[in-house]
Amino acid sequence: MITGIDLNPMHDPSGWHFLMAEVGWGLTFVNLAKLAKPEERDRFKVSVRNARKAYDTVIRFRHRIPLEESAREELNAGLGRLESGLRELGGIGRFISNPGTHDRI
Repeated sequence: MITGIDLNPMHDPSGWHFLMAEVGWGLTFVNLAKLAKPEERDRFKVSVRNARKAYDTVIRFRHRIPLEESAREELNAGLGRLESGLRELGGIGRFISNPGTHDRI
């Protein structure tokens, strides 16, 4: 008998950790952009760009990684916060505003 391995094909813990780490990095860069002073325009741009890269990475991989419903809900909540922060900073444009979908239009 194999122990210590999640054999549930509907959940990939390493994939979930990867996606949540990307959300965390994205939120960190959103916060750094918010802290940038007006004269630190380059710092602001780099932070927004990095937050957007994290967002795009999650969008790209989230449907490829099997997750249980509770893990997906947690991911969607974090992704919604990241999307909101990016919108506030002007780092996100033509996307559906429903935080549950995050699909390109």
